[in-house]
Amino acid sequence: MPQVRFTTSILGASIVSDVKKFLIQNAKSAATDTSMTPEQGAEALANAMCFAIAKAMSSKPFQAALIAGVGPTSAGSLINTALQPTVVEPI
Repeated sequence: MPQVRFTTSILGASIVSDVKKFLIQNAKSAATDTSMTPEQGAEALANAMCFAIAKAMSSKPFQAALIAGVGPTSAGSLINTALQPTVVEPI
């Protein structure tokens, strides 16, 4: 199946290789397991998504964006304040 879209963001480009490796390792493991169920496949895909999100959030480009106060334009100057650890209330 040909790939239709590729990541074009700096953040996406910085993690795509690690996410690809994660997916390949899981796909190879699943390919040898003849008893794999749709639920297990969905769990593997969910884990890959979570890996990608965690990898992105811990990346240098994302961390730099947080430090710079980059956020949705609707947040205005509050985004930087909201991201300061001293402002976040404990649950």
